[in-house]
Amino acid sequence: MLWLGLHLPQLPLEVFQRADPSPAESSLPLAICNRTHVEQASPAAAARGVRIGQQRATALAVAPDLIIRERDVSREQQALHQVAGWTLQFTPRVSLQSPTPDRADAGLLLDIEASLRLFGGLDALLERIRVGLASLGFSARIGCAPTATAAWLFARWQDGLVVR
Repeated sequence: MLWLGLHLPQLPLEVFQRADPSPAESSLPLAICNRTHVEQASPAAAARGVRIGQQRATALAVAPDLIIRERDVSREQQALHQVAGWTLQFTPRVSLQSPTPDRADAGLLLDIEASLRLFGGLDALLERIRVGLASLGFSARIGCAPTATAAWLFARWQDGLVVR
């Protein structure tokens, strides 16, 4: 077996950025916060000095035009289900790694062994998945391994790690 892990580390941020993907909106500084601290910051927010772990008030002080959104786990789960549905074109064996209110660690596991020849090999399949996810407005870190657990750990650790 060969498993593909897709870790979506920017999902809490991307669910809001996808809502209005216009160029003007993508250049606005956006931060995802819990009640008191920044959990994720867009590149535009980071360029203005917003950092993960920073207090909300400090982030607003360094970037007065910062748009702050509370993390929306329901929206993240809906997006994850959308991505899972999209990945069914590659394999019928898809497992969700759902986010929780205290962990934004979301992603998917796909059993891709039987799909490799159909899609032109591992490199072609990975490229197709990356391009497709980008067109949907998501970025992913990818890991491949003979077991689902290893693929998930590799995807969370380092993008592009493949062990056969």
